[in-house]
Amino acid sequence: MTSMIATCSVEKRNIDETISTCRFSQRVALIKNEVRVNEELDPKLMVRQLRQQVAELREELSLATGGEERDGDLELAERERCERLVQDYLQDSSPEARLLVGGDMRKIQLCFSLLKARVKSPLLHTTPKTATPTNQPTVTADPRLEEVIRQRDEEINMLLKTLKQERRKIAELEARLRTTAPEERGGAGEEVEERKEERVKEERGTETTGEQEAGERKQAESRKAWKSELSRARQEAFDQFRRDCPIMDQVNQHKTDLRTKYSEAKALGEEVQSSRTTISEWGNLCASTTL
Repeated sequence: MTSMIATCSVEKRNIDETISTCRFSQRVALIKNEVRVNEELDPKLMVRQLRQQVAELREELSLATGGEERDGDLELAERERCERLVQDYLQDSSPEARLLVGGDMRKIQLCFSLLKARVKSPLLHTTPKTATPTNQPTVTADPRLEEVIRQRDEEINMLLKTLKQERRKIAELEARLRTTAPEERGGAGEEVEERKEERVKEERGTETTGEQEAGERKQAESRKAWKSELSRARQEAFDQFRRDCPIMDQVNQHKTDLRTKYSEAKALGEEVQSSRTTISEWGNLCASTTL
């Protein structure tokens, strides 16, 4: 057991030393002692003890086996008996079959050697030969059919890719329509409400007062403002659609081509008209000269 006495001071000037002493005491408290006898064993004494243990074990073994002599070879009758036991054990198909030869190690070793010889016997490893079929037709693949199949597979893959792209475009258009449809429905509903109000006024035939007219005028102005905001929202949605449309570049290119062709056609028309005017003038001139 390890013991330690630590002295501490309460003075302020010794606070560092006190803390250091306490920390060292904590480390000392973690020390563990292992107690063992400090002795040296004599090799001769160990050999004597082991020999004595071997003799005692031999005596116990002889008592367990009935005191029979186990040093000589087995007799012929015992060997034949072991062979019969091994044969019966191998022929018995029951999972509970046992090979009982007693506690004699010579018999146990003989049974193991017999089993080993049976396992290594060539009769156990012979396998019946199977007749190989002859004159079987050999199937050869036609390269033309393989090429046709490969082309069909490529066509099917291309069609599937095209279908996926079209479905993706349709889904995008449906999403855009869902975002723009509520605004259009709102505008149509407002027009229907205005028509209903006009019909109600016509049926009742009542004259509105100045205050009612002012209120209706304010409502009409608010509706116009709301419609203008709605039209701006529609325009923004349409602009967003134009920006996001994947074929907008092609559309713009077609527009440019149409404008160019229109200007060219207009210039050609003017040339044709001027040519017609010139031809008519020359015709009139020729007619006047002939007269």
